[in-house]
Amino acid sequence: MKKRELFKIFSSDVRLKIFRMLLNDRMCVSKIVENLDVTQPTVTQHLKMLERCGLVKSEKIGFWVHYS
Repeated sequence: MKKRELFKIFSSDVRLKIFRMLLNDRMCVSKIVENLDVTQPTVTQHLKMLERCGLVKSEKIGFWVHYS
C-alpha cells in the first residue's frame, strides 16, 4: 500500500478509532457502534474500506460478522 493511500485511510478519526479498537480485540459491528458516536451504517462503510485495504479481516460466526 502506498503512503498516500494509508494517509487517506487514516485521515478519518472514525477509521483510526476503529482500527485501534480492533488491534486489541475481535469485535462485531454492534460492539464497535457502542464505543463510537456514529451509526451502524457508517461503521460498516468504514470497516469495508479498512478491509479492502487489507488492514482489517472479517469472519462470520453464526449470524454475526466479527472484525479483527
